[in-house]
Formats: sequence, C-alpha cells, structure tokens
Amino acid sequence: MAEDFEKLVKKFLKDEKYSECRELILAPPYQKHIPAVSWDLIPAFSTCLTAENALKFPHLTEICGDIFEQFVTLGNPKELMLGFLEQAGAFIDEVRYLTLLKPIQKVLLKLPSKRHNSLQISLETLYGYIGALKEPEDYKLEKEERKFLENDPKVSQINTAVDALVDFLKPFVHDISVDVVRENSLAIINERKDLVIYLIKLLEFPMVYLDLSHDPNDGDAKRSTGRVIAQRIISMISKLQHDFYKTLSWMLAAHSKDSVKKMRKAGKLSSGALDEIDEVDEWEKEQQAPIVGMSCFAYLLFCENVGIDKFPSVFTHPYVFESNIVFMCVMMHKTHSVVIEKGVALAETLVKRIPKGEWEPEILESKDFAIFVDYITRVLINCPVQDLRSRALKLIPIIVSRFNAYGRSQCLFLMLNKAARPGHQGYIIQLIKDEIHANLQSPSPSEAFSARALQKFYNLVFAFPEEGPHTDLLSQSDRVMAVLNFFRYLILRDPSHVNVTGIWNVVDQIEKVYIAPLLHGFKMSKNHIEAELKMMQQGLYNRKVRDDKGADVGIAIAGTLLPSMPKSQKMQVLQVGLNTFEMMGIVLGRVTDLLATLKRGGSPTGLTQVTAKTSSLEVTGGTRSGETTQETDTTGVAGEKVSPTVEASPDEETSSTK
Repeated sequence: MAEDFEKLVKKFLKDEKYSECRELILAPPYQKHIPAVSWDLIPAFSTCLTAENALKFPHLTEICGDIFEQFVTLGNPKELMLGFLEQAGAFIDEVRYLTLLKPIQKVLLKLPSKRHNSLQISLETLYGYIGALKEPEDYKLEKEERKFLENDPKVSQINTAVDALVDFLKPFVHDISVDVVRENSLAIINERKDLVIYLIKLLEFPMVYLDLSHDPNDGDAKRSTGRVIAQRIISMISKLQHDFYKTLSWMLAAHSKDSVKKMRKAGKLSSGALDEIDEVDEWEKEQQAPIVGMSCFAYLLFCENVGIDKFPSVFTHPYVFESNIVFMCVMMHKTHSVVIEKGVALAETLVKRIPKGEWEPEILESKDFAIFVDYITRVLINCPVQDLRSRALKLIPIIVSRFNAYGRSQCLFLMLNKAARPGHQGYIIQLIKDEIHANLQSPSPSEAFSARALQKFYNLVFAFPEEGPHTDLLSQSDRVMAVLNFFRYLILRDPSHVNVTGIWNVVDQIEKVYIAPLLHGFKMSKNHIEAELKMMQQGLYNRKVRDDKGADVGIAIAGTLLPSMPKSQKMQVLQVGLNTFEMMGIVLGRVTDLLATLKRGGSPTGLTQVTAKTSSLEVTGGTRSGETTQETDTTGVAGEKVSPTVEASPDEETSSTK
C-alpha cells in the first residue's frame, strides 16, 4: 500500500501537479504511509525546487514547505535528518536552500539529546551554500557612495541567504543562551563556543564584504539590510557570551596562544580577567576562530558601537589598540576596498582614543606595530580609493602624536626607515621638520630632538640614492624638495653659533654627499629633458616616426613605461617634467646661495617664501605632528605628490599648533 502511495505521489510530481501532491500527502487516510515513504520522497520534491520552477509555479515553495512539515511531523527524525542534509549538500540555488531551512530546523528541534553533533553537521552543510556565494564586486566607491552597494544583486543574494540562516539559528542560540542555561558545564561551554565561531564565520564571509556602517544621526530607518543582519549576529553572540572582552580573548588565543602569555606577563589583566583567560584552554579546540570574522567583529564593536555595552570599559586605550592590532592588519591586507575601509576605520577609531603623549615607546619594538605601520603605508600608496589613501595619510601624524617626545622621535625614525616611495619619504621628512620646529619653540626643549638624537635622522634624510648623479630625479622630486626644505629650514632656524640641532656639525658632509651629486644630477637631467624637448619641437626626434596624428611614442616615467601616446602628448609630459626641474632648480639655487652666505658670516636678507606646487598637495611648515596638515593626491604618498613649502626665514615660520 505504501509503495502504491509513493508511486501515485511521484506520478503527480512528474505531471507537475504539485497541489494534488500536497492534498494527497496531507490527507488523513494516507498519513500512516508517511514514515515509510518520506525518505524516498524528500529527494523527489527537492529536485523540483529550482528558480525556474519557482517562477513557473509561484506557490511551489509553499507547497513543498507544507509537505516537508508533514514529513517532519510524522516521519523518523534521524532518517529525515539524513535525508534533508543529503539534499542540502547539493544546493544549486537559493530556492532549495531557503525551502529546506525550516524543515531541517524542526527536525533538529526534535533531537534534543543528540542535537549538538547534528547541529554542527547541519551548520557546516548549510554554510556550503553560503560559502559558495560570489563575493560582491569591488566598485571602489568613495565615502557615501558605498551606500549604493545595496543595489548590487550579489549583495541582495547575500542578505537573503544570511538573514534566513540567522533565523534558522535563533532557537538553538536561545536554548543554550547564558540567560536560559545557568550551568557552565564543559559541554554547554563547547556548544556556545561552536555557535559563536559559526556566527563569526558569517562575519568573515560574506558579511565583511558589505557596507555595515551607519550614522546614528540618520536614525534606524536608514540602516542597510546588511547592517541589520550584522546587528542580529552580534546580538546572538551576546546571548552566548555576555562579556565581549572574554570573547575577543579566547578568539585571539585560538589564533595565537602567545597573545595570552604576553597579556599575563605584562600584568595588564585584572585578576578576574586572568581567571577568564584561564578558561581559554577549555574553550579552545582544534578549530580556530576565523581571523577575518574576528576582525569584522572588532570593527562592529569599536567603530559602529554594536554591542559595545558588552565590552568592559576598564582597559586603557593603548591596551585596547594593541589587543586589536592584528585585526586592523588583517583587514588592511585584503584587496577589496570595503574590507580595507573597515581596517582603516578600526585603526582610526582606536588610535584617536589614545590621549596625546600617553603611548609608551616600548610598542615601537613590537613586530606587530611594525607590520601595522607597513599596512598603513600600503593603503596610502597602493589603495585605489582616494578617500582611503587620504585617511591613511592623515593617520600617520596622529599616530606619531600619541607618543611622548622620545616616542615620536623613534616612531618617525621607524617610519622614515621603512618608507620606500619618494613621496612617502618626503612626507615623513616634513613631519620630522615639524617636530624639530615645535621643539625649538618649546620653553623646555626635549633631548629627543636635540643635536645628538638628530644625527640618525640626518644619516637617512641626506642619503643620496645609490645611482648617484644618474638618479632619476624626476621620480625623486618629492623627496628632493622635502630634503631641501628640511635643510634650508635648519640652517636658517638654527644659526651656527647656536647649533642646537647639530646641523652645522654635518653641513660640510651634506654638501659633499648630497648637495654636490644633486647639483650634478640636476644639470644632467634638466639638460637631457631640454634637449629631448627641443629635438621634438624642431621635428628632429625619431625621423622614422610619422607626424603627430599617427605617431605613437613610448615614454617611461620613474622607470615605468607608460602606454604609447602621440608625440604631442609626450611633449606635454616632458614640459611638465621640465617645470618640475625649474622649481627644483630655484629651490636648489636658493639653498646653495643661502649656505654660501651663512658660511661667510652673512645674514639671510631679501629672502622670500617660495612654495613648490608641482601638484595639489601642500604640506606647510610649523604644523605639529598629529595636528592639521594639508594633504594631496600623489603618486608618491597617496598615489599623488607631496610638495613641501620652502620657508623664507625663521621669522616667517608659522607657529606650531599646540
């Protein structure tokens, strides 16, 4: 009889008579056959659940949902679990995934004694669909433009899938939540930990690729769907773990046991916190917490204040930064701009919370801090999103300002030593000059920027490139201008009879190892560009090349070959390069004339202020690190150029912002 019933149902299915199937299965006379046939009918109905059929038969998912619910009510839970999971492992589209979630949830709720293992298997199977979703396109949007990501079909698909899975998890989180189950047996702790890790896994992918930001001034109505889902995830984690410091601690320990040892050794944890950390060994299993998901969790916690009430406010701001440094680096290491933005935002938030001068210089010896500086540098140089480059650039002086004088000196030396791009080097040199300026104006100058301490900076700043006079000075123009500005400021601001900075102890050496090869290289490079430009203007350049309309000429800037361009465009590029050399020549000439005058015992009269403007960015003197600086879009620093101001004299130097 059961076989006949099964054949009849399958015949209706074949004929696409889905409503008749439901009527037959829900009919009381046939309910006795359900336990025997449900195993075979689950795959038959699951196969029908496709996007194409859902469009063709609008009520198909509702019909299949009713049928699966009947199977759950009358069938064997263990068999049904296996049957549903077998189909779940073959998710081919959203329709089947969404329809099977409810029956799988109900079957699990009927297996309280062995639910943990079955739930783990189910969650891994369901995540197979989530993990197969396509990563949203990186549109490299700026600021508020990121709100338009909600219109991306891939983002909509992610929101639908994750939101349904969060609904699926709700009863299981409730059943073992801290408020419902007071006992802290190892079994309960492990169950909670597994669910927390799974929720963090959802943050790792795909939620970290969504714009989760929200301005509190906009009200709840303007929260994106992704933001709402992220808040639901954090809310669930809070039901499983009331103390988010503890959550971060054991997740970090799962990532690296050394972090816990360092916290203990540093004595930065309260006795209660140490007791909590001791539980890490019990919570930790072979499976590690997803590091990107942990980073997204930290972003939501500290930048968006989602669940911040669950994080104790007893820790110092420097310690909170140090505890989260790995999370910032992990997100800034990614190539997707939406993820990078979260890393930059986390760095901004936690650095700005540190009071000025409170950061201990010891952190500069940390490998993690050096890596952090590297990633900030990568963002400001390589990130294709101008807003993120700009924010990374602004963050550098803020980081420096959080140290005391000795720390600022060490930090700037570290940054200059690591800076690889001329524009970046020029920017750091400008910050060093700002610190020296502030120190000279201070009623109680610090030894950190005195003659002895500055020698190491001079060795780096006035080191001429290994190529010597043959160096590509055009590509080095940002650094050259910054160095000349730096040198000119020092010899003007600190006369030889005072020599607080010790610059006059090394003036002769600077003339020999930097100024002389620079003059030589400048003349060679400028003459070369002038000659090439003159040849092109006279039509003598490459006689084999046709006239402007058809001529394609290759050109290399800073060692990088640009796409082929008409000769007229190359002439424009050469003219821009020549203008840069003209400005460099003016500044270089003034520096050499000034130096000669001062060495003869003369006074710097008749000097006017000259500002090098090879681009839109100007970094002016007299600005204290961490305070207001003007910035640019440059190839050197943030993909563009830094053009420092050349000060006229110490009297014209602007006061430092205090």
